[in-house]
Amino acid sequence: EGGRALCAYFVHSFYLGEQLVNHISNINILTTKIGLLDNLRDYCKRRSLKLSTFFPETYKIDEKSERDKFFSLSQEGGADIWICKPTGMNQGKGIFLVRDLAHFRSELEEHDKAVLAGRRSKVAS
Repeated sequence: EGGRALCAYFVHSFYLGEQLVNHISNINILTTKIGLLDNLRDYCKRRSLKLSTFFPETYKIDEKSERDKFFSLSQEGGADIWICKPTGMNQGKGIFLVRDLAHFRSELEEHDKAVLAGRRSKVAS
C-alpha cells in the first residue's frame, strides 16, 4: 500500500506534458555497444557459451590486440563488408562501411600517429 501511494505521489507531482526521466547507474554497461560486448563476452566465458551463436562478430578496433585479430582473420581483397561504429556516438552518427581493409588499416595508422603526436605535444608543453 505505502509503495503504491508513494509511486502515485511522484507520478502526480509531475506536470502534464513534461518528460519523466529515470536514471539507472552504470547503465552504459548494457546500452553502449562496447559495454554490451564486454558483458556478453564475460557472460559467455562464465557459462561456456559461444558468443557468435547469437551476437555478430565484433572487434574493438581501438585496442591493439583486437585490431590485430580483426586484420588477421579478415582477408585483404575479400568480399567482406564491415560496419564500423565509433565509440561515443549515438543515433547512427559516425557509422560507416569498411569495404577496403588496406585503406582502413592505413587510416587507422594515420589516426594513431595523429593521436600519439597530440599526446607528445601536450607532454612537451
